[in-house]
Order: sequence, then C-alpha cells, then structure tokens
Amino acid sequence: MAKFRKRITKMSKKPLNDALVLGTAFGNLDELLDIYNTVFVYDEILPSVKARNLVLKQDLQSCLDITTVTGLFIDLKFVRLFDSITPLLSRPRPELFVEGDEVVPKTETKNLWRCGYRPLEKCGTFHYWSKTE
Repeated sequence: MAKFRKRITKMSKKPLNDALVLGTAFGNLDELLDIYNTVFVYDEILPSVKARNLVLKQDLQSCLDITTVTGLFIDLKFVRLFDSITPLLSRPRPELFVEGDEVVPKTETKNLWRCGYRPLEKCGTFHYWSKTE
C-alpha cells in the first residue's frame, strides 16, 4: 500500500465514499481511484488516467451539487476557490486535503474558518482540514 493511500485512509474519520478533486490531487489521482467509490475531477487540463469511477466535471457549479463527497482534494492553484465552495462545505461537510505542507494563510482561508474548518495535521505533501464540532 502506497504511503499516500495509507495516510488518507488513516486520517479520514468519515467513510471513504466519494471524492472531489480540484486539480490533480497532488499527482496521486490514480491512488484516489482505488480508495474512493467515485472520484469527481475539476481541472483545466483533463487527466490522462481512465477509470470507471472517474467523472470529469466541466464547471465548478456542477461540483457543488454533489452531496456524497467525503473527501475534497485541492491543489494550490485552486486555493482562490475557497470562497466559491461554501455550499459544499456546509452540506456534506467533507474532509479537506490541501496541497503543500505549510498551512495556507488565514487571509486566503477565511471562508474555511468561517465554516468551522480547522487545519489539524501536516502530512508532507499536503495538509488536512476537518470541521470541528
């Protein structure tokens, strides 16, 4: 089992149902396809990976209607979308995995903090956010 896969399965407190990827999942998209039932991907560049459980999304609005997402993977180039994903953060309340070991500054993550999310763990190539109860 790959190191990335182990970290995700150990850290996730929610069932590994569906995942939404904004970007490339830090280069680990193929491993997410093994972990989650369905992986929705929104990116400007279409991934070269093909799989039955991979669904490509053309616009961000169609991603916000998915209510079964338990994991949200965000590349650094999509950090600017934190304000746009509020419906997703309040309805299914997925766990967030953000690219980079350093926590994104609070100036860019105001919406996450407002929705009750807190950075809980640094994992080398990404850091983990979850909604506090």
